[in-house]
Amino acid sequence: MKRVYPPDGHCCDEDAVLVLGRAPTETASLEVAREPMAPSESGLKRLSLSLEGFFADSVDVSPGENRLTLTAKDAHGQMLAQDVFTVMRRDSRPIPPASPLTIDSETVTPAGPCWLQPGDYLRVGALASPDARIELTAPGLLASPMTLSPAGRLTPDGQWVDTRINCFGALHWAGPRLPAAGWREAVLEIPGEAGEYSEPKPATLTLSISRKGESPIRLTLAHPLTIGGRLRYARVKAGQEAILRTAPSHQARRLTPQPGGVLLAIDASIEETAGERWHRARLGAGCAGWTRADALEEIQLEDMKLAAMENTPEKTLIARPVRLLRARAESPTDVKISIEGAGDGPTLIDAQARQLRLRLSRTVAACDVAPQPARHPALTALRWEQLTPDCLEIACECPSLSGYDWGRDADGLWLRLKTLPERIQDVRLLIDPGHGGDEPGALALDSSPEKDLNLAVALALRDALQDAGFTRVAMTRQSDCAVSLSARAAMAQDSDVCLSLHHNALPDGRSPQPPDGTHQGVGGYFYQPFSRALAAHLQQALVFDLSCAADGLYEDSLVMTRPTQTLAVLLELGYLTHPRDVARVRAPEYATKVANSLAQALSGFSSSS
Repeated sequence: MKRVYPPDGHCCDEDAVLVLGRAPTETASLEVAREPMAPSESGLKRLSLSLEGFFADSVDVSPGENRLTLTAKDAHGQMLAQDVFTVMRRDSRPIPPASPLTIDSETVTPAGPCWLQPGDYLRVGALASPDARIELTAPGLLASPMTLSPAGRLTPDGQWVDTRINCFGALHWAGPRLPAAGWREAVLEIPGEAGEYSEPKPATLTLSISRKGESPIRLTLAHPLTIGGRLRYARVKAGQEAILRTAPSHQARRLTPQPGGVLLAIDASIEETAGERWHRARLGAGCAGWTRADALEEIQLEDMKLAAMENTPEKTLIARPVRLLRARAESPTDVKISIEGAGDGPTLIDAQARQLRLRLSRTVAACDVAPQPARHPALTALRWEQLTPDCLEIACECPSLSGYDWGRDADGLWLRLKTLPERIQDVRLLIDPGHGGDEPGALALDSSPEKDLNLAVALALRDALQDAGFTRVAMTRQSDCAVSLSARAAMAQDSDVCLSLHHNALPDGRSPQPPDGTHQGVGGYFYQPFSRALAAHLQQALVFDLSCAADGLYEDSLVMTRPTQTLAVLLELGYLTHPRDVARVRAPEYATKVANSLAQALSGFSSSS
């Protein structure tokens, strides 16, 4: 018996672990037993076997150490092989006991000082005894105490489900993370009108934990909450990049990253998780973005050139006038737009399949003239609009957009738009075989490491593309060597098309068996909207040519899908945790079939289609 996963002594955070491998040829039944066993459990679990003898299933585990025993038997019930191994399930945060009445002070949210504006929302939460009642009092903010409610629900079988799970968690994680039973939370809306407090107003938050017949526990949050006050200013640190997001969370959607030197107006700050502070920056026209505080350096107001704005209590920087807007063709595929006079305020870019919008904060148009570009496939029209007194939007019509780049120089800001060459075979095409070196990736049911499968397909694809007339094909690796993600992304930015090749696998907590076992086949991933057409085109071609299942098309912020200067697509060519996909991957002609399908699909692709 060959157990591929999990290794002996494996640690996990989920309530179930994947068990993957291959049983002896004569195996008629395969069972797994677990110790300790809950009284309500039946004892043994029978695992399904494929025709090739592969097994892939999910086995429940309890907090602490679990001793699992795999037993393979023949048709007569005789034992063929047995495998004993242990799995440790970590319990990151134990639920406080029902008695005595308890609150886990280390879980209280927010975990640090907060500075918010009227109209903002603040999530307040804590982990306490499951049957406790928690109320929030905030003099000056709440007229009466607010009751904190459970953030999850109980399923009919008694399992706790975190209802705050989002699309990111559903795609990347096996299941909800803590908090679990005992967690309570409420969302507090900060009262008042925008700009009501010209000077900061302190507020105190107190949690009261009670239960009938017992004395309540009161916990005043040690970290201050401040409402209102003037804007603060911070500059992105030189040589760094401030990643803006729609909310103070690494899961929140990304906005345009801001390069070093950009000046941000900060109007809020929050620390939901201890040691992780986020600032909110104003981005113009009512937009805002959150970024980690460690990417910024604050600037004293006395050092800035300020002007009082009418009808607002705070002061803000003077908007910079854009004197000149011009477009110039640099090559048959590239157009450069110069925006002379643009200052050091934040820039937002919204790049769709056929249009790109550039939003400049603290910027105004100095005239009404927007010179139209000469006929070029990368840019057909150019216009600008003053959205608010200090926010200028520039719209670029680009029906065959395949990438963009932007930056700052002594004259202001520049934007370069790209389209593919007229002949698709002339593109700079980068093939990225995922993983490599000491990073094996996932393991297939037959123990094949993902890195080898990725490389085999990539090498076959390189040859197929060259046979199809592609003359500028490069690879991030051509052997079993380690290449960092940052190095791969840098190479992608120097290409016209980037294909990152991977094979998928389920994590602990997910089951390869029905009803959850629908995860098989080819999946396509993209992030930039103009890369969607290529991702869909390649995924559909593979599904048809290989006669395999379609795992879906996903917009996902991955290192190899985020590059803006290229059509970046990541393909998951099959699930190494699904017996049917593994049988397809193990076929001798597999790499050649995938390569020929992709080469043919690329030869027929056009970014304007």
